[in-house]
Amino acid sequence: MELFDLLNLPKDPQLDIFAETACLVTDCPSSLIAIMESDVQMIQSCIGISLDSVERENTLCQYSIANGDVLVIPDTLADDRSSGNSIILESGIRFYAGVPLIDDEGFALGTLCVIDFKPKNLSDNQIDTLKKIGEAITNLYISKKKNKQAEYFQQTFDISNNLICVLDNKFILKEANSTFEKIFGIAPKKAVNQSFLTIIKKQDDDWQLKLESFLKTDEELVFTTSTKTDDAGAIIIEWYLKQNHDHSEIFCFGINITQHIEEKRQLESSERRFRSFFENAIGLMSMHDMEGNILEVNQKGRETLHYSAEEVNGLNLKDLVPEQNSSLLEKYLERINQNKEDFGTMILKSKEGEELIWMYHNLVEIDKDGKPYVVSTALNVTERMSLERDLLYAKKMLEQTSSVAQVGGWEVNLKNKSVIWSKTAKEIHKIDQEFQPDFENAIGFYKEEDKQKVEFLFNRAVSEGIPYDAEFQLVRNDGVTIWVRVKGIPEFENGVCTRVYGIIQDIDAFKNIYLELEKKEAMMQSFATYVPVAVAMFDKELNYVSVSTSWKEEFNMNNMELMGENIYTISPNVPEERKAIYKNALEGKVYKNDDFAIEVPHKEGIQHYNLEVGPWYLSDGVIGGIIVSVQNITDIVKTNEELKNAKKMADIASKAKSEFLANMSHEIRTPLNGVIGFSDLLLKTPLNEIQTQYLNYINESGENLLNIINDILDFSKIESGKMELLIERSNVYDLVSQVINVILYQSQKKKH
Repeated sequence: MELFDLLNLPKDPQLDIFAETACLVTDCPSSLIAIMESDVQMIQSCIGISLDSVERENTLCQYSIANGDVLVIPDTLADDRSSGNSIILESGIRFYAGVPLIDDEGFALGTLCVIDFKPKNLSDNQIDTLKKIGEAITNLYISKKKNKQAEYFQQTFDISNNLICVLDNKFILKEANSTFEKIFGIAPKKAVNQSFLTIIKKQDDDWQLKLESFLKTDEELVFTTSTKTDDAGAIIIEWYLKQNHDHSEIFCFGINITQHIEEKRQLESSERRFRSFFENAIGLMSMHDMEGNILEVNQKGRETLHYSAEEVNGLNLKDLVPEQNSSLLEKYLERINQNKEDFGTMILKSKEGEELIWMYHNLVEIDKDGKPYVVSTALNVTERMSLERDLLYAKKMLEQTSSVAQVGGWEVNLKNKSVIWSKTAKEIHKIDQEFQPDFENAIGFYKEEDKQKVEFLFNRAVSEGIPYDAEFQLVRNDGVTIWVRVKGIPEFENGVCTRVYGIIQDIDAFKNIYLELEKKEAMMQSFATYVPVAVAMFDKELNYVSVSTSWKEEFNMNNMELMGENIYTISPNVPEERKAIYKNALEGKVYKNDDFAIEVPHKEGIQHYNLEVGPWYLSDGVIGGIIVSVQNITDIVKTNEELKNAKKMADIASKAKSEFLANMSHEIRTPLNGVIGFSDLLLKTPLNEIQTQYLNYINESGENLLNIINDILDFSKIESGKMELLIERSNVYDLVSQVINVILYQSQKKKH
């Protein structure tokens, strides 16, 4: 109801005749016609009572709408729904009857009701007549709604940025919108009667076969074309072709997807496609007598209803009208008999039971025998009404999508110097819906550095007719700065720009994410470039994504452009075992080798590397490619080899030294044993005190020398790891005396 301006309506004097008729039919003093909104019932016409509105919860009409059928309360004081209603009690209302106003889609618009101040009841005829009055009122509202729908469709056709045209079955243009001129440089009037295939440059033999196949089916044809522009670019159009049911015309809808293709890698929001439809009515001509017996039906009508000429004879309208609409048929026959003319809509069913909606205009004629009969002309509007519902649904979807996507519309009318913002545009600016923008305060919302750019693009669009699509920073009414995307399209009449219209979209969240990603990518690239390790990053196809300076220097690639190139293109002679390492890394397996030996073309000899190959991830568990890091350890390997050789030589020298010491120890020990042995023998002979003392000195010194020789042998044992320590009790006094005796003679000699 809100979509078709059926809310907050003032009283309509044209409806008074229906309200008065309802009073007369039911013999009630008062009646009213009302639209039921969400919280209030708005009175459109009232007889015998003065009301403008009633709170919904206090109305009896709400029960009629809820039931979807006539509601009759013979005595309001005896009915639970009305006995406690304060308005009913205060007004003294004792009788109520209400008819819901149901449109062709099953929505309840309001009610027609009659009231009396005394209990009563209605006959079946009175109730039926009340229903007929309600249907007449409903038809008035439906007519208003359809007029509004037609207006929306024409506006969509006129202002759409997409290509919309109608072709005949030979692909000749019958009608085209203004976007044809923007895309192909052909004015809509000049495009008419030209070949659509010539304009889109699709005339090869394969394409002709495809079109012939399309013309034989009811399937939709979808394809894309690329048209070169004057600036050596190309415009890509995605076309949707659909035939009408009798294949006499083709509805063609084209979307310029050039920008969509260019921006899909930059995470730009995809452009929305508008749904549209066309109308093509099938004529039905028929004759029937005043009782509804079919006299004759034309060929188109028979084909539509799937009856042969023989089967039509003997049919009555009752056979074609659905059973649930039999009462409507009776009313139609009454009207046509009484008024000799009737028009409206009627549902007829085909032979198979398919229900079709017809818009008819019937007149009564007199045959040669003076008998009246009815001549009927009707249009099949089933598809049209279905398309109207689709259009309504598409419009609702468009409004909901615009609100969710934060896309607002705007227009600058240069004729009357006015600026118009949509509801969403005002929400983006954080201003009241009552705010009336003008050009100056609209520009004032942008940051200082963007104001000149906005003015330049707008003035260029006005003077040169160049549309624009740019991103700016906008300061909202609450002081918050956000990023917005603004698109403007100029419209010219007789070479003069009369208005500029377009969209404004809140892209702040996306833009901030994009800038943050751009910053992080720059940091990552800087880190990867200058890290002091040879590192290369590849995508899943093994194309270079990032590479450090050390990598280029290590493999002599400073003069090569690596970004985007495949590793096997840059290095075609990669062996199979290394390819397997890369393949395993793409599957999540990490490869490490502390001494990976390979030949590098510009380096001498085999090069040794500390190699690590592993995956990098776009997100949890999603592999984006591989990272290869290497460290040249050739010099370290050479140094380690030299150390191994030096140790080997040292071991040989140590072994020779040990053998020499062992041999020398044995050679010295032999004569020393003689000295010790004979000194022991002399000590056993008769000696004076001095001689004994001296021999003891000789014996102790020999023993000490023998111990020193044994210690030398112990050093060899220590080097071979065979040394054993003995823990024994010792007399410190004896040890000190032995040391003194060894040096006593020399010390006394020096004293004298």
